[in-house]
Amino acid sequence: AALTKQTALLLSLPMLAYVFLYRSRFQAYCFTGFFITGLGLPSLLLNTATSDWYFFYTLDLPGQHPILWHRLYSFWVEQIIKPLPVAACMALCSFWLISSKQSPLLYTLIFFTMLACSCLPWIKVGGYKNVLLPAHAALALGAGIVLAAPYTGLTRRLLYIAACIQFALLRYNPLLILPGDGNAKTVHETVAAIKKIDGEVLAPASGYLTVKAGKTHTAHMGCIDDIIYAGPGPVRDRLIVEIVTAIREKRYAAILLDRKFSFFQQEVEANYTLYQQYGAHPRLWPLVKFWYVPRPQPATTAPTQSPDR
Repeated sequence: AALTKQTALLLSLPMLAYVFLYRSRFQAYCFTGFFITGLGLPSLLLNTATSDWYFFYTLDLPGQHPILWHRLYSFWVEQIIKPLPVAACMALCSFWLISSKQSPLLYTLIFFTMLACSCLPWIKVGGYKNVLLPAHAALALGAGIVLAAPYTGLTRRLLYIAACIQFALLRYNPLLILPGDGNAKTVHETVAAIKKIDGEVLAPASGYLTVKAGKTHTAHMGCIDDIIYAGPGPVRDRLIVEIVTAIREKRYAAILLDRKFSFFQQEVEANYTLYQQYGAHPRLWPLVKFWYVPRPQPATTAPTQSPDR
């Protein structure tokens, strides 16, 4: 899990504490050794294969992103209490149902560590809803313990009713997010339009479209933003210079965006203009909302000689 999302490293802390407190030294050392080997060797290989970029993106950059403390409210209220009120109450009640000697400590450590795995990246710049998965999994785990408790009669029926209410609060229509019949056609038409562009294309939000069109793949906007958010540094400064220079020199025959290019939008609008026939292709909007082409150079006139010369 840590190779997929670095916040999973936090979950190793309660497990390490558990094995050192309640298991033999031999088991604790074996667990630690297997953990370090299983995570360390693949990480070293990935870092070597990417010329140190793996550690830079997974360790260095996240540590440099500023913290937005006001997002604590949105985490607990907007993402936990409002959407999962019943599950949150059940999860709190689950602490009274853990009875064995070691389990309460392990369960408590894992439960709150999973909440931290979501809260810490959420309050940092760039935190998105995918980081909420550990917190929601912790609430689901606690609610499951309560629902599996040996209650009978009215209590069990009330628990089932509460669970149904929680599921009702999370209802949504999955058909609304399924690709329609025209989506494949839209992709093919967009790729065909990009193929007609004479020159390279910058598509930081939809790089796969340029690859399908036979163009060079460009860095994703998310990776670019991660470096910019990290603050001053040689990598950030070099990246800004390279992107700004490329835009000002109009190295790209077109710039395709599905949103504003946050840190470079002013440069784009100063040196590029929206494609004149863009409004004639509304079917391309779901993939490319802003289709920029180089702004024409202002006409210059040669100085004329005065009649007496």
